[in-house]
Amino acid sequence: MRSLTEAEARVMRTLLSDLPGPERHRVQESGVPRTTYQTIRHRAFINGWLKERYLPDPALLGVDRIRFIVAQPYAERWNNSIRALRSQEGLVVLWASPETLFGVVFEQSSQRSPDVLRSPESLRRYWTVVSSTRGDGPLAYFDYEGIWSRWTMDSDPIVYPRPLPRAKSPVLATSREDWVAVRDLLARPFGSGSSQPGTVTFRSTHLSRRERRLLADGRISYRVLPNLSEIPPVRGYRPEHLAFIVGDLQPGQNPRELFGNLVQRAHVAPILYAYDDHRVLLMALSPAPARIAKGRTSVVAVLQKHLQKIEVVREMIDSLYPLVDHRYDRLVRVSPAPSIPPPVETGHK
Repeated sequence: MRSLTEAEARVMRTLLSDLPGPERHRVQESGVPRTTYQTIRHRAFINGWLKERYLPDPALLGVDRIRFIVAQPYAERWNNSIRALRSQEGLVVLWASPETLFGVVFEQSSQRSPDVLRSPESLRRYWTVVSSTRGDGPLAYFDYEGIWSRWTMDSDPIVYPRPLPRAKSPVLATSREDWVAVRDLLARPFGSGSSQPGTVTFRSTHLSRRERRLLADGRISYRVLPNLSEIPPVRGYRPEHLAFIVGDLQPGQNPRELFGNLVQRAHVAPILYAYDDHRVLLMALSPAPARIAKGRTSVVAVLQKHLQKIEVVREMIDSLYPLVDHRYDRLVRVSPAPSIPPPVETGHK
């Protein structure tokens, strides 16, 4: 497998950051000529290195908490565990390896959401973090730009960390026409009208005025995600594992402080960082490039200062298969005669 060129690595970093504003800002940030930027961007999507998604403000859909699940079922319970997770109405992410399941479920606290997997007869190991979206929410939500900047470009991140989107105005009435646009945006990569593989049509120039307004208001955000198993090495480095790290907070410790120490002192940029009142879950790539080991605090030392009962689950990137791959369209019913929710007001308490 060939390595990415320096120009490709720079453009990939810019795409993962999705800088706001006109395209010329992203071209300038990449440091390559405009035609080179456009050629590499096209290549990245055609080759399957990157994919595009639209993420909703959870409050827009009445979601006030997100459940993150890491589970290792017994072999004879494997299929039952997958079926149980897939039955969850708010499931938007489900990854599976021969040993581990990882799921993300959007929930409403007003509705009973049973922990469908928590059965000692089914699971060898199991952890869950339920993060409220009314406060901080996840501090980093599938944001790969930080680790790409640190580990491939040896530079500080451009926009990392990015959480889930949040509407700019505390109260935004959503009309029926807006709901249609929300449905269409979230389903855009998967609906019958979407483009064929290898064709990129998600740029703002292809969106309606109403869809662009949803993006500008912050009710929906655009996110570029990598296909880690498809991206060539950069400077001879290619991460091999995805690590899920779970730990209980030490008495008096603050999860935000832990996140800051990981980023600033340990030079780690977790792809995902979520917490609740008792526990922290973070997701990171490993191993780190040897060249960045100097001058940084040990990740283990930072974690042990803030957490207890630390557990680490490492999975080969090539062994993880996305059974449900950021399917936020599952949160809004999509059909030829869609059931569209009534107008709501989105606000964050």
